[in-house]
Amino acid sequence: MITVQRPTLGAEELEAVRKVFDTRWLGMGATTKQFEDCIRDFTGAKHVIAVNTGTSALHIVLASLDLQPAMKSSSFAHFRGLGAGDPGRRRQTGLL
Repeated sequence: MITVQRPTLGAEELEAVRKVFDTRWLGMGATTKQFEDCIRDFTGAKHVIAVNTGTSALHIVLASLDLQPAMKSSSFAHFRGLGAGDPGRRRQTGLL
């Protein structure tokens, strides 16, 4: 495994995590709602949905676009291909 960055958590961050664990709502509790509200207020967006992965975010975006099946298939394949493990493919797409 390649270490990109060593996590640094101080007492304040650990206390915030403890509070979330104490609620037993790790994904959809009051802290998530507060986070979504802060992002909504900061961006001025009408709606904000916090998700746990970039893949989940892409699924929501594609669903919200109401694409036809053929368009959805080629779009998803393109997204998936951009992050594929082949560096040559990423170079061809301009990501390297």
